[in-house]
Amino acid sequence: MTSNSADEFFTWLGKCITAWAQVEEHLFEICVHSLGATKHRVAIVYYRTPTLDSRLQLTNELVRTVLPARDPPSGGHDHPDTKKWDDLRSQIIGLLPVRNRMAHHPVTYKDLGAMPMMFGSGHAGPVLPVIGSWYESYVSEAEKLRGKHEDIKPLTAPDLSRHRGSVEIIIKQLDLFRARVLSKYRPD
Repeated sequence: MTSNSADEFFTWLGKCITAWAQVEEHLFEICVHSLGATKHRVAIVYYRTPTLDSRLQLTNELVRTVLPARDPPSGGHDHPDTKKWDDLRSQIIGLLPVRNRMAHHPVTYKDLGAMPMMFGSGHAGPVLPVIGSWYESYVSEAEKLRGKHEDIKPLTAPDLSRHRGSVEIIIKQLDLFRARVLSKYRPD
């Protein structure tokens, strides 16, 4: 088996899911601050919101009620703290498609057996057999029928490893945003 064994693939998948759970915890804490309510009350609102995308939209609306408004409101520039939030939110939105694929696409085992690979320029060079097998998350055949996912490559363990690194950066940024930026403002 190649380096993308079942253990490796599912370990990275689990690490990614755990990292996204931490993103949700940070978004929840940002909602708590922005609403100025008890965690119990915020939990009712936050967790009744069904999807991560909807929870991010909810958090965005609440954060914008706490951060400084545009000056002047009819065409001025956003406050630098609002720009920080917008940038962070954009980064999260950019990672959501992979998160959604992990949550909703099936996983399969690929076994290529011995497959000849060509090395060198063009078809010149030695032909060496490569034995390959791996796990990947892919768009289901039923979902492909919509015609919107032809270009999406399956997610492999290295993809998940890179994704987790990106989500870990978001987690740190959310923590810093709440501690250093949002803490300067109290909800109305």
